[in-house]
Amino acid sequence: MRDTMARLILSLLLLLSLLLTLASSLPVRADDGNYYNFDYEDFWKPYTEFGFSNPGESRLPCNGSSEDSCTWAWEPWYEHGTDVPWIWPELWEGRTVSGYAILFSYHGSNKNLHGGIYRREPVQQGHLYCFTMYARAGLDQEHPASTNSRMQVGISPIGDYPDQIVLTADRIDAINWSAESNSQYAYEKQGVVAKAQSDIITVLTRAHTDANNQPYVFWDEGSFAEVPLVDPDQALPAPSEHIKNVTVVTSTGEAAISWNTDGINTLGQVIYRRIRPTEITTPTIPTTMTERIYLPLVVAQNLVPTAWQQSEVDDAWGTEHTIQLTGLTTYSIYEYIIVAYGYIDGECGYIVSDPLRFETP
Repeated sequence: MRDTMARLILSLLLLLSLLLTLASSLPVRADDGNYYNFDYEDFWKPYTEFGFSNPGESRLPCNGSSEDSCTWAWEPWYEHGTDVPWIWPELWEGRTVSGYAILFSYHGSNKNLHGGIYRREPVQQGHLYCFTMYARAGLDQEHPASTNSRMQVGISPIGDYPDQIVLTADRIDAINWSAESNSQYAYEKQGVVAKAQSDIITVLTRAHTDANNQPYVFWDEGSFAEVPLVDPDQALPAPSEHIKNVTVVTSTGEAAISWNTDGINTLGQVIYRRIRPTEITTPTIPTTMTERIYLPLVVAQNLVPTAWQQSEVDDAWGTEHTIQLTGLTTYSIYEYIIVAYGYIDGECGYIVSDPLRFETP
């Protein structure tokens, strides 16, 4: 009886030890195919690439049949010369949108935090793509958030990515970034659009916090998708008030159309068509006509508008845009509509201007 009891106690102790071991590690979950919600992970593996190590061992999602052979879904980056960040999966209720989130932080206060995580995506060159993700700053009310965390999401249109997880300031500045957010203790969705300049682009998250408190930044529930180009033959949305200060400068066969987007970063495009010549011509009556009374003939040239044409979408991510139209017919009236692609009013897509007109010399 005593032997049976001893074996039972030993078995219970072994089971308790196993449960404690499992509780101290992160669970293995089935891959749901979504790399942007952080809930798909096969493993959350300690990240030690390029000598990356810090207190607590940073962990990032890793996909594969085993922890030894899995590959990184996301990798960290930070600006050259700043402190090495600490990255960890977050599962506390209230600190995630749903499931897991990524926590980006340091151990200790007054640290220079500037970095995030990144991944690369195969794409079609010349197409537009949108990357969104929710971000928040601050652990909880007992741990004051940094005064300004400057949280953003970004896309490198050329597929640039960190060398040994480090980026220099000039390469950071070349990335298309969303507007900055400093949402504290609540998630705010951010978005950015880019035109792919190769068959690979890189998506990134970013935080550049003030160093007055121990920084805590969270990212969760992202998305990545292609943005369709406007179809001028379909119904367009109502004109947007965000497209302002439109000007046109014409020259022989050309027109330069400029505008701004009210402080919102976008990519620009113009759709246009020829309406008619600037004058309706009356032909000369042949002198060989012998009738004394006749009706003069009036010829109207191309009164039916031509088919819509589309300029290339510009590569300049910003608020100021100029599109140069070439190959225009002289002495003609053209109708045009400005299109701006970006993350606008909480969604990736496009806005348009009123239909406008210009005349060519």
